Amino acid sequence: MQTEQVFTEGSASVAAARRFVARTLTAWGQHHATWDAQLIVSELATNAVLHAGTPFTVRMALSDAGVRLEVDDGVTRAPRERHYGPDATTGRGVGLVATVSSAWGVSMRPGGKSVWCELMAPYDPDAGSCEDTTVTPDLDAFLSAADWDADGPSALAMLREPAPSQA
Repeated sequence: MQTEQVFTEGSASVAAARRFVARTLTAWGQHHATWDAQLIVSELATNAVLHAGTPFTVRMALSDAGVRLEVDDGVTRAPRERHYGPDATTGRGVGLVATVSSAWGVSMRPGGKSVWCELMAPYDPDAGSCEDTTVTPDLDAFLSAADWDADGPSALAMLREPAPSQA
């Protein structure tokens, strides 16, 4: 099976791409891949919005081996893994994709590139088939949350404050 959808270059398209991926994986019965695929498409779609500034296409394919996810944009400059310091607020997306996926790469095409990755299907040796390990976190809520606790200090403020000393 294969499907694709074109998105505009606006930041709202990143959340729309996550929803597209979640709906597609649900329709395909691939619940085990939803969290990882939404995380990866968030990174790749954000890169397309921030660095390409062009409409982008999310393409998905299902095989016995797992799910292939591709994000095409209109810029031929390939992303690369970077190694920033712990305080950097950017530059971790490609490393995240490399860590979460079983394989990833970049394919150049006329007028742009396709950044792709593969998510292997989990194997259940007792059943001899893919195992459904359904987890349905709300990634949109997670990514948009500014505070851990609406009534308490923000997570960033808590990280900056020194730990209370033990007397």
